[in-house]
Amino acid sequence: MGLMGSVKRENFVTVAVLALALLLDVTWSRPDPERRLAQRLLGADGAHIELDSGPAFRVGARWLLFFDRPGKVGPIRGAILVEDESIRELHLFEAREGIDHSAFRGPALAHSLVDQPARAPVDCAVISGATISSQLLIDAVDSCLEEWRAAVR
Repeated sequence: MGLMGSVKRENFVTVAVLALALLLDVTWSRPDPERRLAQRLLGADGAHIELDSGPAFRVGARWLLFFDRPGKVGPIRGAILVEDESIRELHLFEAREGIDHSAFRGPALAHSLVDQPARAPVDCAVISGATISSQLLIDAVDSCLEEWRAAVR
């Protein structure tokens, strides 16, 4: 009986620890990666709105707009930093486009968007060999900008 009581107690302790871990996992607020990036790029925790394309954060005249769209190979996820009605930066978090999954690794596409008016349609360089993927990214940026303008105007 002593061995069975010990096994039951060990099982009870295991179940209790797992239940506590599950409870902490459900109730513990995880850091929001979009909010953290917005704080880093905008310098503060500003106003937040949800768009169909993703969240948008504002501090003063600066906005950080997130997008998440399907690409040809996988998702295209990123953010656009808008300041004074112009695109200042494009950040790509995930994009495995192109033959070797690196079509957007270079700065050419992102640099071609900088200082353009923050309104669709944007005009930017298309990556040679990834024309369709480039257009999907441009469409994602255009859609994000259109949603943002409709929400804040």
